[in-house]
Amino acid sequence: GFSKSYILATTPTDVTVKNAITSFTAKTPKKLEVVFAGELTSVAKENFTLVDANGAKVAIQKATLGDDKKTVTLDLYGELTTATTYTVTAKIGDDTLTESLNFVKGAVAKIVADNQIVKADTLQAVKYTVFDENGLDITDSTAVTFSANVPINLTTGELNIANGALAYVTITYVNPTTGAEIKSNTFTVTGSNSAATAVLGVTVSDTTVTTWPATVTTTVTKNASNAYLYAQYCNQYNDKIVSKNDGNDGVSFESLDPTILVVDAKSGKITALAEGTAQVKVTAGTVSQLFTITVTAPSQASKLAVDASSVLKASKTNSAVNKASVKINVLDQNSKEYKGDVTANNLTFTLTSGANVLNEVSTVGGTKNGTAGTPVEFTAKNPGTATFKVTSAKTSLNYVMVSITVYGTDEVVVKYGLTGIKDLNVQDAFDADSNTNDYKTTVSVNALNKDGFVVESDVVSGAAINVTKPDKTIVPLANGADNFDASTTFNAVGAYTITASKNDVTIATATINVKDTGVKPVVTIKSNSVEYNDVKTNFTSNFSTETGWTIAKVKFVSGNESIIATSKDGTSTLSAGSGTGNVTLYNVVVVVEKNGRTFDVPTNQSITVKNVQ
Repeated sequence: GFSKSYILATTPTDVTVKNAITSFTAKTPKKLEVVFAGELTSVAKENFTLVDANGAKVAIQKATLGDDKKTVTLDLYGELTTATTYTVTAKIGDDTLTESLNFVKGAVAKIVADNQIVKADTLQAVKYTVFDENGLDITDSTAVTFSANVPINLTTGELNIANGALAYVTITYVNPTTGAEIKSNTFTVTGSNSAATAVLGVTVSDTTVTTWPATVTTTVTKNASNAYLYAQYCNQYNDKIVSKNDGNDGVSFESLDPTILVVDAKSGKITALAEGTAQVKVTAGTVSQLFTITVTAPSQASKLAVDASSVLKASKTNSAVNKASVKINVLDQNSKEYKGDVTANNLTFTLTSGANVLNEVSTVGGTKNGTAGTPVEFTAKNPGTATFKVTSAKTSLNYVMVSITVYGTDEVVVKYGLTGIKDLNVQDAFDADSNTNDYKTTVSVNALNKDGFVVESDVVSGAAINVTKPDKTIVPLANGADNFDASTTFNAVGAYTITASKNDVTIATATINVKDTGVKPVVTIKSNSVEYNDVKTNFTSNFSTETGWTIAKVKFVSGNESIIATSKDGTSTLSAGSGTGNVTLYNVVVVVEKNGRTFDVPTNQSITVKNVQ
């Protein structure tokens, strides 16, 4: 929570000074800034209330504490209304602080844009800021147009330029009432190829790494059969990039001690030959870095451990929904999950105390079988605590004790919450042997008691659920509950914000992260220079991919749209426009299919189409 106060040392006594709000300002129509006199330890949006002059609440999307520990930024779902007074209330411990502002959104005063360098051959929008006469940032709510000496999207400011190319851009706002124009200065946009500037780290993994892990692994067991080395590097734009291990991104690996381990230069696959340490040279573009990898003894089942995802409580109020769930993992000597020993995976839950607390095992000494790595569920029977001794069929492993607490009946609703919130894996949707529960979940909003248990399993009447996708578009789910399927509508990788509201007031929010760890196929370009007549009816014929995958279409940005139009959605054919000649296609992305799912595979190359007629 917040720090309640700060102390000024004096003589002969100490004086406690309460915190205070020193300023309350609007930075944009959807972003407010609250500055406190004293430092805060942490913030949550629940600590703040925002109302207009009529007392109507304004929904706060999130609250963020700045690095100075005094400035809090409040992001709103919608824009504030001009010429309206708003009051913020901050709850700090036992103290309540308030401050007001009169929000006014003025007329457009100026458009500011600096010279900028952008990634070559990449479709992206130029950066700029629109200010009103009071200095308020009104960029997001102001419609402008863009003009340049190169092809540019007139409404979004997106352009694509080659390495070394120079664009001259001007941004214009037109007053819809008077027709008066306000223009930015003409600024330059220079294209520059992305180039690695440093290799930041490596990690060993037996699954495809697309998002860099919080904790890296630099050890591999001698008997590992599916271990790969991944690298993270950065470019001049400070982008942190994970190696693709496909041989096409300029990253290569080399073991400097092949008596200990060998690393495939392109794929990063590790072959561990002997216990010990070896340095591995990782090269990204023109920069290299050495890292030490340790080969340990062959992996073997070592111990049992309770997984952090286990839910060790249940409720008598609504046991059909509030089930306890216990997941036990078998770990190897390096504390990694071990699945190679079938005997070790066979578990027995023996009740040691807590008779008649759970439905599944009511008698002390009674047992329930389970499998390591798979959650075992228990439902409430009576309030109390049930304790289990969990053992493996591999008797050399340790046992673990697990206690499950059942709470008594409590049907008093104190808050609302979203159920069915969990991270989803898109790739499971096309893996034939996948568990469908990994990429689907049913999201609903329920009434909860003080312990966070569902009081009523029925959906809260009148509640609406909206999903804000990674591209910031909002998709409404059916009132109450809906199936969230990461394999279809919500298959873009990223964070989805789930918002439940009633009577236009937000009552619960949560986030679902959609991950795509499926291995994308390698796509090969047959030629970077093709004759128009050879590919115009079947442009996909210039590409090949792995067996089992189908090339559906190709996306690209045209260097001359009057001859060949840009295809953001993809096409399998090429058609000439009003001109003739040679055209270079940039940012080429090949769309491949398998089992109903599609993958966008960037080629990181351009293609010249010659003699367009």
